[in-house]
Amino acid sequence: MPDARSDAERLAARGDFHAALAALEPSLRGSLPPLEAFYDFVGDQDLLFDNPGHPSLTKPQKSRAERALRRLKPGPTRTLLSSYLHLCARRYAEAARAAASVTDGAHAPLLEACALWLLGDSRRSPRWRARALERADRAVTLAPSRRALLLRAQIRMELEDNKGGLRDLGRMLRRDPRDLSARIGRVEALADQYLLAPAERELQRILTIRPARWWFYAQRGRLRGVCGRLEPALRDFDEAVRRQPRRGAIRAWRGELLRKLGRLSESRAEFDRAAALEPRYAFTFESRGRLLLMLGLPRRALADLERACRLDPARTLAFAWRAEARLRLGRLRGAWRDLERVRPMDPLNFWNADDAVDGALPGREERHASYWRALDAAVSRASGDGTAWLLRGRGLLTAGRGREALSDLARARRLLAGAPLPLRDSAREWQERARSLAP
Repeated sequence: MPDARSDAERLAARGDFHAALAALEPSLRGSLPPLEAFYDFVGDQDLLFDNPGHPSLTKPQKSRAERALRRLKPGPTRTLLSSYLHLCARRYAEAARAAASVTDGAHAPLLEACALWLLGDSRRSPRWRARALERADRAVTLAPSRRALLLRAQIRMELEDNKGGLRDLGRMLRRDPRDLSARIGRVEALADQYLLAPAERELQRILTIRPARWWFYAQRGRLRGVCGRLEPALRDFDEAVRRQPRRGAIRAWRGELLRKLGRLSESRAEFDRAAALEPRYAFTFESRGRLLLMLGLPRRALADLERACRLDPARTLAFAWRAEARLRLGRLRGAWRDLERVRPMDPLNFWNADDAVDGALPGREERHASYWRALDAAVSRASGDGTAWLLRGRGLLTAGRGREALSDLARARRLLAGAPLPLRDSAREWQERARSLAP
């Protein structure tokens, strides 16, 4: 047992928390993920097509790990391992608090940054992500390791700082040109900026590192679909399905492309096959629910959308389309609750509730006043966030306050000059609308 404790101390000092716990409790060996598994770009991309979800422990595994931790004397090592264990149990707030209580070394800010980022991701909160970036900066300053650079790149890209993320990934590639995580991160950053040709070249390089051609075709098809090249994207997914016919997630993405191309009966059949193959992939049910709404089947759509919301409570669009289904079925209060849930998660797309919902419920003025206060607070809290100014400018214009809207939208357009194309286009369109309506 003393040897096991000393091994655990040594492995934790290196940041190998999964190996440290396995040294204390050998039955956990192989079931604990390394820290970078929580934010690795490889895992994110496999999530699109394999749907494994974030790493987590079963209750018996967690109980064994907690008993193993009690064998260590209280101190920084035990606290860091406790923070890591909270991450595995998806208790991100507890993980962040535990890591923050350790003041020495580079591993504590790295663990705290990871926990805060996952907390912000689960709650769709920019505040937690901004704090995560501060701690990731601290971790990189103390020890610019691969895992610290990888986490900071992920957080920066989540906060729309693709250039900063690319700089971190470039540092990783200078150390190891075959680093698969850095290569996939570059694909994501380039795709977010709608730079399709460089992203495709990066995918070709990845093919030499990861010779799984189905994955290459699925990724290239996704990129082409995002950039509006639907027919080439569909050909890529046809090839991916031919190579991996049992992967429901690939079929779901193919079904979405068929829907966008107007081939609705083929799309529905593909979604049905995807749901049968992978009944826990939320994207399938969200997309099929949206298709059923298009086909005028709101009751069936609602069943799919409710399932998508249960499978992945962070899917903004699933709640938005569920609101639409409820609205069509006359369930106004449920529709309004969904819209209220969506607004703080993705206010850019859902600034206005549907008039039929808004006008049918009491307390409209108070709801609107509350939302105005939230917009003003967002602008004052994040004056450099172009999205906040865009939101308030849109609201002012909708309320008929064109001159004030023009000022907010001009500022939004300046701040969003380096943002992804949809945000830049939205800022430009709303500014032009404000100019046409302003006295």
